[in-house]
Amino acid sequence: MVKEEIVEGLRLAVSKGEPLRNAMMSFYNAGYTKQDVEDAARAMQMPQFSQLPQTQTPLTSQPPQTQQISQTQNAQKFQPLNPQNAQKVSSYGSPPGPSKTMITILVVILFVLIGALITIFLFKDELTTMLNSIIG
Repeated sequence: MVKEEIVEGLRLAVSKGEPLRNAMMSFYNAGYTKQDVEDAARAMQMPQFSQLPQTQTPLTSQPPQTQQISQTQNAQKFQPLNPQNAQKVSSYGSPPGPSKTMITILVVILFVLIGALITIFLFKDELTTMLNSIIG
């Protein structure tokens, strides 16, 4: 069954000059099922459903029968979308990854702190006498 909101959305996008394939990808990425989006696109291309003028085919002085044949041919050229080739529109919801410079800085700080800890353990007697002489 064709969902009217998808048909109307596709019709609106095409009327604004958006290619049908991009409009279909938008609905697919919005969470609609592939079958619903494809059914709506087929229904939109059928002559009895289209109320808006077709923006993909130029209006010529063809007889009505020839226009109907060309619209049928356009409907046959329609190819279903492949979800594996779907383009990711947004990275919303995924946390941003740390930058390489930040990782490098943190690694350097880690090595400095480990070096300081090792120095404190190795030279604790010398450090305590030096601090005692400074303090007083």
